[in-house]
Amino acid sequence: MIYFQGDDFKAKKWCSFFKENTTHFKTLKDLISLFKQVKSGDKIFFRYQNNPENFLSSLMILMVLILIILKFRYLKADVYWICHNVDLDTSPYHKRIEKLRRTLLKYTAKHIFVLHHSFIKYIKRENVTAITFGKKTGGSFSEWNLTQIAEHSKKFDKTILIAGQDGGKYKHFDRIQEIYDAFRSVGIIVGFVLIGANSNRQYPKALKTNILLITEKNISEVSINSYIDYIYRENNDISIPYTIYAAASASIPIIVNEDNCLYEVVKESDIGGSLNDVILSQDSEPYKFDEFLAKHNWMSLYDFFNK
Repeated sequence: MIYFQGDDFKAKKWCSFFKENTTHFKTLKDLISLFKQVKSGDKIFFRYQNNPENFLSSLMILMVLILIILKFRYLKADVYWICHNVDLDTSPYHKRIEKLRRTLLKYTAKHIFVLHHSFIKYIKRENVTAITFGKKTGGSFSEWNLTQIAEHSKKFDKTILIAGQDGGKYKHFDRIQEIYDAFRSVGIIVGFVLIGANSNRQYPKALKTNILLITEKNISEVSINSYIDYIYRENNDISIPYTIYAAASASIPIIVNEDNCLYEVVKESDIGGSLNDVILSQDSEPYKFDEFLAKHNWMSLYDFFNK
């Protein structure tokens, strides 16, 4: 049996290749049930170590995690950690408990997986391997939003999509003026399509006509790749946002901050670059989206166990 944290699309994609039965767990109740069921030879994959807001619930999760690890070790069952966020998790709650959970997994997991080979150096232990996400499929846009995006893109030399969460570690919406100024300095006027920005976010008055705000839950980047020239993304932690894969799947170059860990990822794979990179190149060299997706696929976790 494989026990796998989360039932999101990433968890399901990774698990779809395993022949063993898989149980997905999310809640404290799930963890307690798992503790009762585990048998020798089972595998468990932990992922995010975010805490809920309630302190007692966070403390209980830590205690159950300790018990599960002790039982797995006693039964000679295997504990693994897919470390999505190398430096810290996203939730702001009870960071000391989060640190204890992360430290516990760091020193007890049989193997740790990170999401890019350049992140291995941050995990100070042996048995660390890089795995990857894979090609994005699915998603959609309403006909109204598609029409809005198409009409908006006609007004500008280049159009940039910024989509995702706003605030906290997510910094992409903060860069709108900087991006505009960088392109304007070489005579290129850019428009923006924003999806996910906070409703109370303020924009420079001079740029309001350059900005199209869209509401859409699960977008399909490939359906707008004839209107979008670039996608911009920036996190301030050491992690790989799925936006990287969504952009490559739609053959849209991605722009990242040169001081961010994502810069090494996109430059190494030739799927984008910094603001200066894309402005200077103006796409004179072909991007290698197909090569990136061929090397980075959902079978990477399965392949580790079936070499």
